[in-house]
Amino acid sequence: MTPQTTTDSQERMAFTFDDLTNNSATAALRWEKLKVPLKIEVELPATVRASIRSELRGGKHWNSDAWAAAARYELRNGDVDTALKYADHALALGNTTGALRTKAAVLEKKGDVKGAAELRDRAKQNYNESEALNYVAFGLINDKKYDDAITYLNNFIASHPNSSQSWLAYSILGQAYSEKGDQAKAREAFNKAMAASQQESDRVTVQDFLNSIGAEGKM
Repeated sequence: MTPQTTTDSQERMAFTFDDLTNNSATAALRWEKLKVPLKIEVELPATVRASIRSELRGGKHWNSDAWAAAARYELRNGDVDTALKYADHALALGNTTGALRTKAAVLEKKGDVKGAAELRDRAKQNYNESEALNYVAFGLINDKKYDDAITYLNNFIASHPNSSQSWLAYSILGQAYSEKGDQAKAREAFNKAMAASQQESDRVTVQDFLNSIGAEGKM
């Protein structure tokens, strides 16, 4: 550590962290016109990978979601081959939606577009009602395909009259109408969501949407 003289004065002693990167930072003691910097370096990717390997050897060894999460980390950080190995292990433990979608992302990164599409189709078949509603309907809304989202949700509601997720379908339907600019139909859908909801937390969620469009529902 080499003390430095600064042009600005720090009245009270303080510690700061400067020059932040993914692998390092400079900690500095500052007091009056004195600065004492100390560079701290950590091989973050290596540290994270060591932690992941330790967890996968330990209590999460049989956890498909843990292996899928490890695969996604490697995919984000450029080690596609290790990501594929982890994704395959996740699928060996169970054909979960998360594992299928993770391997699809890995295959897509490796250029296997057809294989990725096939796995995504298999993942869709695995969705429970809540996952299907969120994935499909919000995907359409995010793409600004509001009419397609509305049609999908109305079809779901008609074909699942006794579903415990009816409140969610109506709630997302309200959001689709709201994004489309039809606040009257949005309000109608949110009120139906309120009537169909069975949990207090769900009713609070719906009430928040009603409040956002200036409407009041009965909880």
